[in-house]
Amino acid sequence: MNPFENDNNKGGVVVSDRTFAFLESAGKWARFLAILGFIGIGIMVLFSLITIVTGSAMESSFSRYGRFRGGGAPVWLMGFGYLIGAVIAFFPLKFLNTFASRAIEIGMRRDSILLEEAIENLKSFFKFYGILTIVYMGLVALMVLFSLLMVIVR
Repeated sequence: MNPFENDNNKGGVVVSDRTFAFLESAGKWARFLAILGFIGIGIMVLFSLITIVTGSAMESSFSRYGRFRGGGAPVWLMGFGYLIGAVIAFFPLKFLNTFASRAIEIGMRRDSILLEEAIENLKSFFKFYGILTIVYMGLVALMVLFSLLMVIVR
């Protein structure tokens, strides 16, 4: 029997054991990537806090010896950028981790509700990264335009 044939012609899909095994394997890899991502977020938060604290201290100690010539924005501001990046990175990793949990559990329980939850979280993961990619590409385009304008004005 074809595992994708309709069940009693009512629009239901029959999922084979092989498909469940693929989902379970994908879930294990997704869990691995999510854990690495969460570790990366932890490191980003740590570096952001270090940058915020040491950036402020560097600026105050340099200001004692004369004007601080950091060349633009304060150093501690970069630490807040890392912190914002960590917060943004958390959400797709949460979706990926939830997908992983459901996919691994599907391999054991063969539950259609878990399958739906897993696919929903996988959709949310890709949707978040798709929107983030569009925003990133827009920002890059704006930076290129801004750079061209700066060259033209000079």
